[in-house]
Amino acid sequence: MDKATKIRSSFHWFHWLIVSLSILLTVFAWWFSSKQVEEKIQSQFQKEANQVVELVSERMLKYEDALWGGVAAIQANGGDISFGDWLTFSTHLKIDVKYPGISGIGVIYHVRPQELDSFLKKQRSVRKFFKVHPAHDAKELLPITYIEPSEKNLKAVGLDMAHEKNRYTAALKARDTGLAQITGPISLVQEKEKTPGFLFFAPFYIGTADQTLEDRREYFVGMVYAPFVMNKLMQGTLLREQRRVVIQINDGEEVLYNEHVETSPDYDPDPLFQKTMSLDLYGRTWAFDIRSTKLFRDSAEHNQPLTILAGGIIIDILIIILFAILSRSNRKAVDYANAMTQELKEKANHLEKSNKDLEQFSYLISHDLKAPLRGISNILGFIDEDHGKNIDADLKSNLGMIDGLVVRSQTLLDDVLTYSRFTNKNIDDRKELVNLNDIVSDILEANSIEKDCVSIKFDPYEMHISKLFVRTILNNLIVNASKHGHKDSNKLKILVQCEDYNEKQYLFVVKDNGPGIPKGKEEHVFKIFKQLAPRDEVGGTGLGLALVKSIIINNNCSIWIGSPEEGGAEFKFTWPK
Repeated sequence: MDKATKIRSSFHWFHWLIVSLSILLTVFAWWFSSKQVEEKIQSQFQKEANQVVELVSERMLKYEDALWGGVAAIQANGGDISFGDWLTFSTHLKIDVKYPGISGIGVIYHVRPQELDSFLKKQRSVRKFFKVHPAHDAKELLPITYIEPSEKNLKAVGLDMAHEKNRYTAALKARDTGLAQITGPISLVQEKEKTPGFLFFAPFYIGTADQTLEDRREYFVGMVYAPFVMNKLMQGTLLREQRRVVIQINDGEEVLYNEHVETSPDYDPDPLFQKTMSLDLYGRTWAFDIRSTKLFRDSAEHNQPLTILAGGIIIDILIIILFAILSRSNRKAVDYANAMTQELKEKANHLEKSNKDLEQFSYLISHDLKAPLRGISNILGFIDEDHGKNIDADLKSNLGMIDGLVVRSQTLLDDVLTYSRFTNKNIDDRKELVNLNDIVSDILEANSIEKDCVSIKFDPYEMHISKLFVRTILNNLIVNASKHGHKDSNKLKILVQCEDYNEKQYLFVVKDNGPGIPKGKEEHVFKIFKQLAPRDEVGGTGLGLALVKSIIINNNCSIWIGSPEEGGAEFKFTWPK
């Protein structure tokens, strides 16, 4: 195997470059996909963590609405409400259905020591067992007066909020701010398990006398409240089976709720994600420690990056195999190409020689045909010169027809030769600075067309283009317009226009006021030797428009026939800048 064969049958440097780039692209795609998956998973965890906090906040807002509904009921009743009316209100509230997680809803009245006896007398008139408990040293009393449902909250009836710091602090804060407040962590007396809970207070006053701090303290009547056990609240707010995160809620140093235990469903000892969020809630700050679960880990396992990596490796292997096959077949292809190249060179040389012979043949035919035509024309001249006075009218007419046919034949030969030159591209088409006004003036003068018949609108009128091509096109279109325009030469109107068409082309328009081109005949006029009107009427050879279209198409431009509303024929063509 010689050196050239070895090179053809082995890998080239660009083969290795392609393989290396493919491997780099595979590694990058795997890395990028891994990052995207990681970001997507982290975003999902962030979304679920935010959702947990938002759900707790939204649920507390819903409970607050219930408390203010109770306040509204009391205010509508003149600032006080009876046991029976509160029972009616709470029954229609349907807290077990509409407010899952809430333990009840009740009323706490503000009782000054001197008012205690009358307060007890009033309450015992309905419930003989009612008493305020436990005893304490505070200067005021805040006993739970009503609480529904009463059966499961019986131990709370009469419980004085002033006896314990967390309850009392939150109650006073609700009174002084006029806003709903929650207590710090407490154990509800009605709960046997003594798990963490809290109370939710909404204050009410006499009338609307709650504009200033002094007013609020002076006209404070009591509070509508709701007791909560954190475990029940979370069960009612955050359904465990619908979550892929677990939470722990702290109020300061005290744990209110904790799912970070091994017995918790889907507990993950080494969570993928962990986040701490704080929520300012009715005078307290709850800290949420949120962690992902095993279920989250399982759903986060995406095979996309590995699939991309494996797919990329397979593609790289296929590329190497393909290059090996191509390299092996390359030797045969080169040998075959060399043989074909030699054959194509011979055919190209033969074709070039044929074109030159054809062009020379065209000139010879034109010259040889013109010679006898010139002879016929000379003989007709001799006859007219020698015998013109003795020739009768019929013979003179026939001789005139022969002379016309000779002229037409000479014109046809000139047009055929011109068409051949342009279509074989054996002309000088270099670009130069051209003045369109001068070109049109030359065309009108050469074809004896009155300047008054022609309107010119060029913008721009100077441009760098092929003068020969553009002059040939405009000459044929203007002459065509003069032949097929208005039959009355005094009424003939021709418009020649040029403007910018786009970034790469100009748009030319040549329009006349003649009868126009019948519908369906638009392409007919561009065919060789085809004319719409008889040659005896308009003259010509039928090569002008065919030549125009050939030049325009060979320069990668377009020509078409418009349909002006006012009639006439309108030719439009584009030309390169």
